[in-house]
Amino acid sequence: LKCPDSNGLHCKMPSAIVHRLAFMSPLQPRRRAVATIWPLLVVAGVVLMGVLLLLPEPSFVFSSAAASRRGLLGGVAGLLASAVGQPRAKAANEPADEPCACCERDWCGCGDKCTDCHVYLAAKGFKVPLDIAVAFDAAGKVGWGTALGWQAARMPRWQPVANEDVKVEGSTLEGAGQGLFAAAQLPKGAVLPPYQGPQLSFAEAERGGTYMWCPAKAREVIGDLKDSSVKRGSWLDGPSFCVDAQPLVKGNPSRYVNAAATEKQCKAVNTEICQIGGVMYYRTTQPVAPGAELVTDYGSTYWPGFDSCQLVTENDLLGKLNSRISGL
Repeated sequence: LKCPDSNGLHCKMPSAIVHRLAFMSPLQPRRRAVATIWPLLVVAGVVLMGVLLLLPEPSFVFSSAAASRRGLLGGVAGLLASAVGQPRAKAANEPADEPCACCERDWCGCGDKCTDCHVYLAAKGFKVPLDIAVAFDAAGKVGWGTALGWQAARMPRWQPVANEDVKVEGSTLEGAGQGLFAAAQLPKGAVLPPYQGPQLSFAEAERGGTYMWCPAKAREVIGDLKDSSVKRGSWLDGPSFCVDAQPLVKGNPSRYVNAAATEKQCKAVNTEICQIGGVMYYRTTQPVAPGAELVTDYGSTYWPGFDSCQLVTENDLLGKLNSRISGL
């Protein structure tokens, strides 16, 4: 499929789909409601939330008997949700009108405000890895990962591991096959090699796969394909920038990162999933000792009958609270 643009996404594609695929652009700016007492509400909400979250309960298990607690936490969440939408004092490097300004503190993004920091950081002069579309053009459907230049990138909190710092061995998780392990001491925030594999068309990605991963906006488009009103056509044969890691077994260590599938395994989670330039990278959430397996959380839709470990990034306080509430 030949298209006039660099990434081939817009050729013969319905305009509604094209709009959804701007996955490297900042998301909508925050709301600007005005309130005079929001700082006091925030302080009260955070204090109450801290007390509630410190109350003892089994790790990762939420009893239905805690309904009253859920209601109270819900009230705190509503208070904070209202408060964080108000103007606040900005850091010196965070202009008021730039929702992705937080990327200057952490390349992994800012929750719903900015899921992909690539465009923002490149514009600010940081040395970023190639985005997936440019790498695709440079090295093709299968070899695109070799063109990223990810280890040479220089971004806030970007700590790429050396190739020899990780190794593939038999997993410690029951039934998981092989896993990825630290071969050296890894600091908190260590960035593992990119999750690679042949890139898929929209038609291929729609069929899914055990090892498939898609950029955030591509996932939205694939979800839209379930709607019978979406016009299908030759654009489905164009690149979705989803990847299937299953056939790429060599030179692709992140393929072997396993995910917790039980409450007990959640205690082993030590990595999170980040996206930049439409590429997925695992990042450690704590120091990892040599010989320890690298384990992540695939989220709430991967394992049948298991919601997830509700792992969230440490810079998203409201997201952490909401995750806790949803499990009550």
